[in-house]
Amino acid sequence: MTEDPNDEQHSRDDSAPQESSSTHDSTAAVHASARYPDTGYHLVKWARRPLPVDGMTPVADTNELTLSAMSVPQTQTFVEFTIEGSGGHTYTRDDVDSIPDEPDPADCTAVCNRIETTTGKSRRLALVHLARITDAAPEAASGAVSTLVPLLEETPPAVQGEALGCLQAIAAVDNEAVKPAVASTKRLLSTASPQQLRDACLQFLLEIARTDPSPLVEMVPEFGTLLTAERADPAIVSRVLNQISIAEPEALMPIVSKVELFLEQGPDTGRVGVLAALGRLTKQHPAMTKEIIPTARDLVQDDNVYVASNAAGLLADLADEYPEAVATEIDPVVHLLDHDDTELRYNAVAVLTRVAEVDPEAVEPLIPEFIDLLDDEFVDTRFNACWALRYLDATAAVERLKEVVETDEDKRVKSVALHAIDGITD
Repeated sequence: MTEDPNDEQHSRDDSAPQESSSTHDSTAAVHASARYPDTGYHLVKWARRPLPVDGMTPVADTNELTLSAMSVPQTQTFVEFTIEGSGGHTYTRDDVDSIPDEPDPADCTAVCNRIETTTGKSRRLALVHLARITDAAPEAASGAVSTLVPLLEETPPAVQGEALGCLQAIAAVDNEAVKPAVASTKRLLSTASPQQLRDACLQFLLEIARTDPSPLVEMVPEFGTLLTAERADPAIVSRVLNQISIAEPEALMPIVSKVELFLEQGPDTGRVGVLAALGRLTKQHPAMTKEIIPTARDLVQDDNVYVASNAAGLLADLADEYPEAVATEIDPVVHLLDHDDTELRYNAVAVLTRVAEVDPEAVEPLIPEFIDLLDDEFVDTRFNACWALRYLDATAAVERLKEVVETDEDKRVKSVALHAIDGITD
């Protein structure tokens, strides 16, 4: 049974139970647009006598796309709460409490049958029941996919969002079972109006991408548009792109300019995933990302340590191919050599080591810092510091390098320290 796709515009549908005249008796005076959200659900607070006037007030910042994400607070003195849905439905605490918190996975088939044979409020409550089953035992809910996929077509956003949440939970344990939903989700992402629904589509596709991103490669241009047009949560979009880049980094080629614009003008949210994806593309096709060097230089100064670290990592990858171009941008990197974050410090050393190989004069003033880094807690940082000192012919470091050969616990570090000594003293 298909739910009315215009459900979101009506105050109620033919399957919504009618409230008695004694329930929320001020409702008649309340305009529907104040009581029912345009999309999804929100919490409503009802004031009851002996206050001067009965009335209702939507509680700020409680709008959710799915009913399963909502809860109804306990009734307080002169105040009670309900959830009001975009389809014109009212949900009380009793409605929510009627669904078991610890559902029996064996009920999955019966619940799916209710979803298929009902509509309106009854279907939405059944979907909450299924959502709890898929959260608790997703491995037992693969059979629900055939019920959920049709809900992605021609049903209200609140229903589609609930279906996507169930599919996402199943995908985490059985990616193959949910593949029939991928095509419908891709179409829905292209046409969905509410951002909440687009984000729900992306969350499901992200779960797909973690196992097999190949079905999403053709969507990379669309993901690029979503990233820069502020039509979806950039953090989710960037994670999808990052997963795609793990398998097919060249898939990002068509959107490099959009990604660069996002890094320059977009919010911090999402930059980490984008930078990681660009790093993978750079390793295979550095010419595609060379123009991003100044942007990466700026981002190594970002207050977000993950953004700064990934930007430094990208600069290190670019320095493999374009060390001269990176050499002119290293001033902000120098200040990271004593940073508290291990990964950021390592990436900074990696940048400067690669520059030192072709332009030692640009890095020579940092010999004392590289000597200090021979004591770094991170093995790869010590390893790179040895190489940097070799490239710089740092005679002042020879005695300390000899100590490294004798005392460092890592064989690779010992070996490269010995190589550095031989190169410096040759």
